[in-house]
Amino acid sequence: MSAPIANPVTSLTITNPLVLYRSLLSTKQIAPDPAQYRLALRLQGPYSSLKDYSPQTEYGARLKAISRAVKKAPQVDNGSNLAVLGRPLRRDPLFAHIFSERSGERHSP
Repeated sequence: MSAPIANPVTSLTITNPLVLYRSLLSTKQIAPDPAQYRLALRLQGPYSSLKDYSPQTEYGARLKAISRAVKKAPQVDNGSNLAVLGRPLRRDPLFAHIFSERSGERHSP
């Protein structure tokens, strides 16, 4: 026999920027701020565009295939990479002046 379910969560998450701003004002959690109001208004457009967005399943399959291909690709270090494990930039002559320890100053090239 399964255990009884404890109090289920029945809260509502507000994601609409303008509604959230107004609800925080009405509950006195924040003070009125014209800049925040303008931002909430500005975020309405992107929010409305993205709220019902659902990526097509084929994109998920493509991303997984790309990820597998990248993981399988041989990692070749032909010396063209700047940051390579085991070769710190501070020892690279091209960047040594940035990490100069003389009086803690950085010298320009």
